[in-house]
Amino acid sequence: MSCEFAVDADPSRVDPARVNVNVTTGRGGATVVPRDVDHNNGWDYSPGMRSVVLHGPACDRVLADDGAQVRIVFGCPTITPG
Repeated sequence: MSCEFAVDADPSRVDPARVNVNVTTGRGGATVVPRDVDHNNGWDYSPGMRSVVLHGPACDRVLADDGAQVRIVFGCPTITPG
């Protein structure tokens, strides 16, 4: 498993400020991962916005959990730390 997830979305139809990343653990716990443009703990777009990349502990948690599922959700305002 990787912490980079392809996003096949037409940028003329998808608002990049209305994207969220949800992680469900193998035990069924769910969390929204905030966008983190500093790449410390959260997600951000790759160059060219072709994929979403998890960074720091957010990535580590996904890699450590064989049952983790990552969903990229379009349409709701992006959650950021704060």
